[in-house]
Amino acid sequence: MSGRVGARPAARARTVRALAHAFGLGWREVLAQPGAIAGVFLTYAAILALWANLYRLLPARTLASASLGYAQIVWYLALTEAVAFSIGHAYRQIEDEIRDGTVSAHLVRPVGYVALIASQELGRMTAKMAALAACGGVVAYALAGGVPFGVAALPAIAASLCAGAAVLLAAQILIGLSAAWLGTARPVFFIVQKLVFVFGGLLLPLDAYPTALARIAVLTPFSAMLYAPGSLALDASLAHAAETLARQLGWIAAAAVALAAAGDAFERRLVRTGAAS
Repeated sequence: MSGRVGARPAARARTVRALAHAFGLGWREVLAQPGAIAGVFLTYAAILALWANLYRLLPARTLASASLGYAQIVWYLALTEAVAFSIGHAYRQIEDEIRDGTVSAHLVRPVGYVALIASQELGRMTAKMAALAACGGVVAYALAGGVPFGVAALPAIAASLCAGAAVLLAAQILIGLSAAWLGTARPVFFIVQKLVFVFGGLLLPLDAYPTALARIAVLTPFSAMLYAPGSLALDASLAHAAETLARQLGWIAAAAVALAAAGDAFERRLVRTGAAS
C-alpha cells in the first residue's frame, strides 16, 4: 500500500512535467516563426486601424450617447482583437489529427489528449498575446492619441486578456473534439464564431447594445471572452476589474469541467469506433 501511495506524487510530477513541456513547446513553436508573428500583427494592426478610422468618422455625439469616447473605443477594439488573434483556429489541429488517425497515439500516453492539447495551445496563446500586447499597445496609442486608463490598471487588463483567451481557447478545443461525432468541426466553428462576434462584443461594446440583447450577452461565456477584457478600457476601476475577473474565473471553471467531461467522452468514442471513423 505504501508503494502505491508513494507512486502517486511521482505520477503527478510526471504529469506536471509533461504539461509544462507541452506549454513550452507551444511557446517555442510561435517564437520559431517570426514571419508568422509579423503577419498576425500586421493583420491585427490593419483591422484595428480600419475600424478606428471608421469610428473616427462618427459624430462625437454618437459615441457620447453610449457614454463612450473615441480613445476608449479604440482601446476596446485593441483588447478584444488581441484576444481573437491570440487563438486563431486551434480546432483545426484536433480535427486534422482525428481525420488522419494520429490522435490514436495519444491514447496510450499517461496524460490525456485534451490536457496535452490545451497546454500546448496555452503556450501558443500566451506567446501570441505577449507579442500582440506589446506591439498593439503602440498602435492603439498612436490611433487614439492617448490611453483611457492608468498604469495601475495594467495587471488587471493583462489578467483579463489571458482569462478571456483561455475561455475562447476552451471553446475552440470543444469545437475540435466535436469532429469525432460529426466528422467535421467546421459547421460548429462557424456557428460559434458568429456567436462570439455578436454576444462577445468584438467590434462594439455591449454597453451600446439594446438593453435586452446586452442582458442576454452578459449571461453567455462569449462576453467573458471579449467584452470582459475590452470593458476595462471603458471602466478601469478596481470594483469593475474585480467583478470582471471573478466572472471570467467562473467561466474558466465551467470550461475546465466541460473539457474534462468532453475529453473522457472523446477518448471512449475513439476506443469504441477508432480515430478515423
